[in-house]
Amino acid sequence: MTDLNEQIAESKSFSEAVIANIRQPLLVLDKSLHIVSANHAFHQVFNLKTTETEGALIYNLGNKQWNIPSLRKLLEEILPKRKKITDYEVKHRFPDIGERTMLLNAQEIIRHSESQNLILLSIEDVTDANKADEGNATLATIVQSSEYAIISKTLKGIVTSWNLGAEKLFGYTRAEMIGQSILKIIPPDRINEEPEIIRKIQEGETIAHFDTQRVAKDGRLIDISLTISPIKDNNAQITGALKIARDITDQIESRKKIEASEKRMHNLIYSSPSAMAILDGEDLVITTANETIINIWGKGKDVIGKKYFDVLPELADQGYREIFTGVYKTGVPHNAIEMPVRFLHNGEPTLNYYNFILYPQYNMNNEIDGIGIIATDVTAQALVNKSIKESEERFRSLTQTIPQLIWVTDAQGNAEFASSRWKEYSGVEPGGEKEWEEIVHPDDYAGINESWMKSLATANVYKSEVRLKNRAGDYRWHSVVAEPVLDSENKIIKWVGAFTDINDQKLKDEKKDEFMGIASHEMKTPLTTAKAYLQMLELTLSDTAEEAKMFALKASQSVDRLNELIGELLDVSKIQFGKLNYSMTTFNFNEMIVGTVENIQLTSPESIIIKTGKVNGAVMGDKNRLQQVVINLLSNAIKYSPHSESVFITLAQEKDRITVAVKDTGIGIAEQSLHKIFEKYHRVEEHAVQFQGMGVGLFISYEIIERHHGKLWVESEVGKGSTFYFTLPVNGVQQSE
Repeated sequence: MTDLNEQIAESKSFSEAVIANIRQPLLVLDKSLHIVSANHAFHQVFNLKTTETEGALIYNLGNKQWNIPSLRKLLEEILPKRKKITDYEVKHRFPDIGERTMLLNAQEIIRHSESQNLILLSIEDVTDANKADEGNATLATIVQSSEYAIISKTLKGIVTSWNLGAEKLFGYTRAEMIGQSILKIIPPDRINEEPEIIRKIQEGETIAHFDTQRVAKDGRLIDISLTISPIKDNNAQITGALKIARDITDQIESRKKIEASEKRMHNLIYSSPSAMAILDGEDLVITTANETIINIWGKGKDVIGKKYFDVLPELADQGYREIFTGVYKTGVPHNAIEMPVRFLHNGEPTLNYYNFILYPQYNMNNEIDGIGIIATDVTAQALVNKSIKESEERFRSLTQTIPQLIWVTDAQGNAEFASSRWKEYSGVEPGGEKEWEEIVHPDDYAGINESWMKSLATANVYKSEVRLKNRAGDYRWHSVVAEPVLDSENKIIKWVGAFTDINDQKLKDEKKDEFMGIASHEMKTPLTTAKAYLQMLELTLSDTAEEAKMFALKASQSVDRLNELIGELLDVSKIQFGKLNYSMTTFNFNEMIVGTVENIQLTSPESIIIKTGKVNGAVMGDKNRLQQVVINLLSNAIKYSPHSESVFITLAQEKDRITVAVKDTGIGIAEQSLHKIFEKYHRVEEHAVQFQGMGVGLFISYEIIERHHGKLWVESEVGKGSTFYFTLPVNGVQQSE
């Protein structure tokens, strides 16, 4: 009997210990749903007195907030039908704290007489919890339903209770653990923890939030947090311990991830080639600094733990204190590009340039608690950029002193710069299409725009002639040339161009063209007459008058040459007015070349013309005009290589074009003259006295090849000779069968 009483007392003590850890309002109802009793927790939670609850109908409590039809039905079925209420949720409004969510659980209490059976109703506030312990008729049921592992043991470590939470956490069932030593779930290396826990419990101490590890049934180590309270009997004697264990594996993993992240950050900072540092607090105490930034500061390695501006007062004098303060106060990062910074190294000032960012550091409460620094020394780059900027300034100054109208665009043709001469000349600074349309003559705009688009697409030098309107409203002719500026990878980064006033020269050329046109027409008839008389003179002279006959022949040859010159002038005039006619036929290109070479060879026996290659098939084009080009190129090759025995003409046929090259080993052409060689009336200055000509042959040849949709160009080197090339598209060649 004594043992039974002791067990009851111990059980009661255990229940009281549970109640001390988990408080829950309870009601006992009779079969008519009147309150028989209510525990202290109920009165405390609902702010009611005992006199207000005993004998009261449950539906009348709390301004009849319990009078819910569905709840009534459930309560009224508990005793007659032996049913339970499980986790029934209701909303209850409290005068002081507002609406709360409550879970109701109810079940029958069996008495000696069935008519005396009662209802135990437990109430749990789950407003602030995702999952609460299930409320049942007894405190044991509450313990059993807890999501935490709740374990009781004797002072000798023997397990006396083991709830479902413990089963889930450790994998052992209640039957497997009751009566077993708690050492069963303690790892060997933590066995010494248990005596210390027992010692503190025997002294009546509660152990809160003790982080440790325990072993699950499957051998896994589980990170847990323990709260341990002493269990007392009726005589207030400590008889055991109640343990509540919470799985903190996720927290530990998170902690490890944070530690790993901090380690990675540490490694990043100390292995980075960039200068990096972290300053803590509003005083900006240096807590982390890698070797790169320590070397930049030049103050040694004992700067850690010191205030930033105590270590580097020279930066405060340069206005950096305000910048740092701004970042700390506002949370807005500060970016700097090629910023000059002066540090004192051994008392000597040093100037370097840095790209750097200052960014706020945040603590766990999302409050700014420091500043991070990432910096890169870009002194070399900054000095280069500074030099470029100075060069650009010199360029801009130069553009203001020369008469040309200078302009610069980006790679896509968007305006970046225009010299002040533009404003002086036209009153308009060209920037976009609208400004260009205002300046350029309407008849010229489409043409130069098309040429410009072509140059942008091909990266070829842009050349054109155009009339630009000045402030007075008059149009003057200008020559425009623009070349691409390339980077180290041969990519276009800019276009630089200049408009040069050629109006006076243009008028002179027009007058010259007009005179040449009139003169050539007027001279054509008398020259033809003179040629006829000379031919008659040759026929009438006897064979004995050899000297007179020779003079007549020379005079006839001079008339022929004069006729050629007049023919060229007429061609120039026709080109000028777009009236140079072409007779397109199909002819044997190879035979034309051979015949032309033979004819020139007869008139120039002092030079040997060497032909290589051939074109297979017929060509569509103007045979006479193309022959005129070949004659001009071969004649020039012979003329400008007076001390060479040979000139060369090479034919090549490719898939999409044919190419003709005429090469000499003569005097060559200076590089500065190459881009003008195909201009009308242009003659290389250094050759003008030595070699006769009017400078129109190559101009005419260029026009003829252009009209055949081909291309004419020259490669030359002074003293080594020149090679003139022209191409014709393959669609002008008809293959022989």
